[in-house]
Amino acid sequence: MSSVMNGNNDTPGETSRPKRQRAYHRKVKTGCSTCRTRRIRCDEGKPACRRCVSTGRTCPGYETRSPRDFQSDSLGIIPAAPKVLLPRKNPQEVRSYQYFLEVTSPSLAGCFDAGFWCRELPKICVTDPALWHAVVALGSIHETFGSWDPESKPEHYFALQQYNASIQCLRESHSPRYTEGWRTVTASTIFTCICAIQGLYKDALMVHVTAGCKLLRELEAEEGAKHQQPLTRDAHHALSSTPIDIRPVKNLLYHFEMIASSLATGGRSDKHILAGLGHCDTYGYWRFYKAPNITPQCPKHMVSAHMMRALRAVESLQNGLIKWGQENRDDITNLYSGSGVKPYYDILVTKQAAYIRSYKELQKTIRKVKAEVAPSELAEFDMELSMLELGQATCYLFLMTDPDEPDLIVRQEKMPAQYGRIIDLCEKLLESRQLLRSPTNGKLALSPDMLTMNPLFFAAQSGGSIATRKRAVELLRSRRLEGLWETSLNASLVEAMWIREQELYEESQRSKLGEDYIPPEPEEEGKYGSVGLPLLFRVCSAQIEFTDTKREAVVNMVTWTELKNGDPPAQRVIHW
Repeated sequence: MSSVMNGNNDTPGETSRPKRQRAYHRKVKTGCSTCRTRRIRCDEGKPACRRCVSTGRTCPGYETRSPRDFQSDSLGIIPAAPKVLLPRKNPQEVRSYQYFLEVTSPSLAGCFDAGFWCRELPKICVTDPALWHAVVALGSIHETFGSWDPESKPEHYFALQQYNASIQCLRESHSPRYTEGWRTVTASTIFTCICAIQGLYKDALMVHVTAGCKLLRELEAEEGAKHQQPLTRDAHHALSSTPIDIRPVKNLLYHFEMIASSLATGGRSDKHILAGLGHCDTYGYWRFYKAPNITPQCPKHMVSAHMMRALRAVESLQNGLIKWGQENRDDITNLYSGSGVKPYYDILVTKQAAYIRSYKELQKTIRKVKAEVAPSELAEFDMELSMLELGQATCYLFLMTDPDEPDLIVRQEKMPAQYGRIIDLCEKLLESRQLLRSPTNGKLALSPDMLTMNPLFFAAQSGGSIATRKRAVELLRSRRLEGLWETSLNASLVEAMWIREQELYEESQRSKLGEDYIPPEPEEEGKYGSVGLPLLFRVCSAQIEFTDTKREAVVNMVTWTELKNGDPPAQRVIHW
């Protein structure tokens, strides 16, 4: 064995054999980068080399080398590292960049994009003028937005100058098409955040998100055409030759695009938009999730890793169920409009089989953590566990059937308690993160994910009693951004829906009872104040169109009764 380890395979009594020598090949510097990295001879086929295609690899093509490049190789000159453009002579830019590093990027970093905001973007922006100015503008506008009147602050004008400087750099760039593409897509993501933080949702969604998604699809199409083969899942995630991971950028832009489409159509996103989300981790991570094997001997860092994976799974499951609701909008409408309830219910339950599997796996994880982790250590994961429980409770609202209780009547009886638990968990998390602020408080809180916004919106919209719904709205009114959305926008939307539902209900009662009808007091216990309105009077669709005025939108609402009768929507203007 020692002779083998030493590289000598001769055995006693045998004549030493001459060692085989590799045939000499001239060192080639013109092949594709994949073959050069693998140190094999590239056949330099066009448009992709056969070496890569035959092994299922992605061939990145061939560089056009200048005479200077060949001269550098022959002289053994190492190319210089990218020049750092950190403008030490401009302390204001450095200050805003520092604010971005210390405050903005951690505030924006969620489960799926922490690496992009906290590592990759800060590193790449100091070598790229367009991204540098965009990042500085984002840091400055984030710092300024803590005031009720940010436009009057000097930092606001500075942020505007940096924003314009970034756009100017993009226009004047002479980089290759592909390099220019990923830079512009990344800049579009930053511009979207800048506009959203300012409440300029029309510019954020209609301008920057639209442009970024269009360019991203063009780049993916060019990538597919270049290789003359379908893009794999990995190719969708990471376009070749980009110095930055494109997945978080893609996740953010496509997520915002889906929201924009959903708001504009009242919950019916375009099919090609929904199809594109299938390649995003934020919508598909849940498909591969399985509960871990947690034991009392499991070290703390492993429990932490298990919790992080579970939080990713529950966030993507919630997004996936929202996407599922849009994909099956017609069947859901037929179910609640009363035309053949049983067939549509059975169809929808069947379509949710994969989602229920993931829901059960998350349920196992929660139970294992509570049962196996020592109480002293469990206290350290209290917030993560609460976030996981909140996410799972929110996903439960989308399920057509209770995985533990098939009786629909029992499930319906449990719903008020479920909404109450959701609100309790939201309040606990907001207090722990110090995100509960008075609506009149000038300081704005920022959370990277939609921690409580979606759960509170669902509770406010469908929480059963008026008291439960009002409690949810009060928490939404607290000034903060969650996932770059102001929660007060949802509060104003829900209140507009309440007004419309109350109007329609009172019109119906007045028509039925005539002069005998007496409108109940808002806080009165009974048929109206305690159990809420019947389903037919609830808003089932709300189209939102953002105006050019900051924090203003026009809402067109349709209730189930109006949808069934074919009545036109009611219109309201909301402010937040």
